[in-house]
Amino acid sequence: LAFALTDAVCSTYLADYMTKNFENVSRFMQILMVLLKFTDSALCNYLCAARVEPFFAISWIITWFAHDIKSIDSVARIFD
Repeated sequence: LAFALTDAVCSTYLADYMTKNFENVSRFMQILMVLLKFTDSALCNYLCAARVEPFFAISWIITWFAHDIKSIDSVARIFD
């Protein structure tokens, strides 16, 4: 069941990010940093000064889609 749910999520909601390379993810992460600069420039400057790559947000992006799954048991299985 867990594999089937993960496969369904990956092939629908996360399809753009499940390619053979990290190109789409990298592009999205760069957009995230631009948005961060406009919304919280102090935090963005701090992260940039510390040379933090935007990949820290990948887990956040994945969890955004958990609300689309109607069964709490299914969501729990995916994140377990």
